[in-house]
Amino acid sequence: MLKKSILMILLLVLAACKKDDSIQDDYISQIEQEYQQSNTGNVVIESDNNYSPAGNNFYGDSGYGSTTNQYSSDNSYSGNSYNTSSTPTYSKPKPVRATVNNFYSPWTSKNDPQTIKEIRVMIANKEYKQAKEYIDNLDLANLPSGVDLGQIYQFKGIVHYFLSKSDSANIAIADEAFKNVMDNTQIEKFKPLSLLWNGMLYQTYSTDNAELENAVALFDRVINEYPRTRFANDATFYKAVTLKKLGRAENEYQDLFLSIKRGGFTDTLIYSQRVNDYVDANGLVDREIN
Repeated sequence: MLKKSILMILLLVLAACKKDDSIQDDYISQIEQEYQQSNTGNVVIESDNNYSPAGNNFYGDSGYGSTTNQYSSDNSYSGNSYNTSSTPTYSKPKPVRATVNNFYSPWTSKNDPQTIKEIRVMIANKEYKQAKEYIDNLDLANLPSGVDLGQIYQFKGIVHYFLSKSDSANIAIADEAFKNVMDNTQIEKFKPLSLLWNGMLYQTYSTDNAELENAVALFDRVINEYPRTRFANDATFYKAVTLKKLGRAENEYQDLFLSIKRGGFTDTLIYSQRVNDYVDANGLVDREIN
């Protein structure tokens, strides 16, 4: 009897490890595909809210996209100081409009349902009001075949996150949408992603200490429950940013920033709220520390 019990425990542990490995493999596969697709083929890719044909350096030397001027046309950045006398060495190309036929992001798939593709493209083109109307008109109880309800809630949260910049009434809607993802998605990656965005929502728009502490708790969930996914890196970074905003002791958040620079994460990129894109982790940390 004891041997059978031990065997059952071992089988459960192995099953859990196998599931965790499959999740990790999924994320690593996504990252590899992201790099490959960003440098081949005739597609439009996400980069600093601009869309440029693949073949350009997706992230650029600075990590902010090689085709994007990070600063205004009146100033350029040199080392640790601004140089107001020099001119930018490159300029923004004319944005290419994303469509369901040419848009690429790390989250897209040729097998995505049309509904998902259409919402993605609206978000890519920053058509947040149109995306909101589109989502609001969906019958969530009778979604088209293959459409994941949790993914719709994730999109709804992201749309209202961006709309919150001009209307704070959207914050509560985004918060509720992100909270609805976890119990309604069949796609594993949206679970940590929803926690991350929910934490960023508080971190970005709130000055209330209780809500900022809630953001820290959400980031901790990503770090502790999904440590081997690409989102653990983002969560560590934004936890540090939030602790800094809370006025915590410098060593509390500096250690977190430095842990990112030391590595140990699946991904070397971090989602930047500033440019709405994944950028070089070390560069983003350096800007936050200095």
